[in-house]
Amino acid sequence: MNLRKAVQTDINIVADIYKSVIGMNYSVWTEDYPTIQNVVQDFRNGNLYVFEDNNIIIGACSVESESDFENSDFWKINDGTQCEISRIVIAPEYQGKGYARIMVGNFINVLAENGCKSVHLFVVKSNIPAVETYRSLDFDFSGKCSMFGHEYFAMEYIVNRKEV
Repeated sequence: MNLRKAVQTDINIVADIYKSVIGMNYSVWTEDYPTIQNVVQDFRNGNLYVFEDNNIIIGACSVESESDFENSDFWKINDGTQCEISRIVIAPEYQGKGYARIMVGNFINVLAENGCKSVHLFVVKSNIPAVETYRSLDFDFSGKCSMFGHEYFAMEYIVNRKEV
């Protein structure tokens, strides 16, 4: 299994994976989000990563250097050394096999190697498998909020808990 930065030829594959989870249990994504435009923008910004198994893309995620919620009281670390991960997806035929945990765990390591001290994410409260995955990776609940008509948990992973 391999996590790597996306290349141009990955864009349509990632967009197709996003579309494939619309309407599935736990997914609140719609035809309006995420779109091919989100994928292209993440790629252009150098923020799109893909997760492969035997050279087949089975998942994707993006990193944001800042968020609309960076100035909130959610976070223990909010000093410019944090990253936010978003648009985390595993293709339906690979779900339920622990791949999301591996992908996000590898992504945390990549971000930490690049100086990120804290990883933030928002997960819809009703996506119980995702919440359990992030908790198993030692993400802490940092708060709750409403966005886009849904309730979300703000979750934070501290790279080096001894420093906080």
